[in-house]
Amino acid sequence: MSSHLDTIEQRKFDWPDLYSYSNSLNSKDQKQKKKLVVEELLTNHIFVVRNFLTPELCSKFIDLIDLEISQNKEKYNVKPTFNPEYAYRDNARISVTDSQFATDFWHLTGLSKLLSTFRLPFEKPTKYPTGLLENIRLYRYAKGQRFGKHYDDFLYSKSGARTEFTLLIYLNEGSQLPKNEKLVPDTSTNKLPQLKESLKSKKKRSNSLKKSKKSLNEITKITYQDVDIELKSEPLVGGETVFYCSKPKFEISVKPETGMLLLHKHGHDCLLHEGKEVTSGYKYLFRSDLLF
Repeated sequence: MSSHLDTIEQRKFDWPDLYSYSNSLNSKDQKQKKKLVVEELLTNHIFVVRNFLTPELCSKFIDLIDLEISQNKEKYNVKPTFNPEYAYRDNARISVTDSQFATDFWHLTGLSKLLSTFRLPFEKPTKYPTGLLENIRLYRYAKGQRFGKHYDDFLYSKSGARTEFTLLIYLNEGSQLPKNEKLVPDTSTNKLPQLKESLKSKKKRSNSLKKSKKSLNEITKITYQDVDIELKSEPLVGGETVFYCSKPKFEISVKPETGMLLLHKHGHDCLLHEGKEVTSGYKYLFRSDLLF
């Protein structure tokens, strides 16, 4: 069912500086490099924009997610429900209502310009997107976590505008460490990978291997201002967003790519979909909804 957002907690986050980001995008070099295209994966339903956000901005969002979760683990961990009326999910979820940030993100990232000709399907007269829902959600999926099959419904902004599309931005792909890189300077020197490689070279000397692994585990846990940050060097595997259609029967699987934006129709036209289980590493997502 559709709903309002009156009960969602309102608070200020130390968001990444989008004004500096906008200035960097408007530089001549970046304008030449960044030519974005809205790709239609399924007519009127599923769209992607590759490389919408830069890896640098994605990394800043990841730092924010990791630090916030490390300080409030119980608050942000979603407890799965086994009620058949609700989809199974067990990822970490940060939900913030921030109208100003939603407006800034809409304009300063170039999203408003990119979607200026993006029409709402099946509607007459023609409607165009007007902004983002003020409810911003940040997700982190650890190994073994998933979001079961479900449908996304309409939501309403405080002004009464209705959402029509789910907006997801994948913040990482491949190998990603859940940490704030500024707090762990040693990783820039590749000391940890070198140590792990040296351990691999000692496999033949198995008598000392277990002891070496124990030392490695002790090294990879760092405490900073009472925040435990556990380094995970496993690459991201899994976590695809999969859409299901019954007539005709087919599937569309979207694999996470750093900075890629995904739009899919929700409400009455929403396709059944799920976030596949992460089998290695972590998956990070930025989530909001498109208003019309």
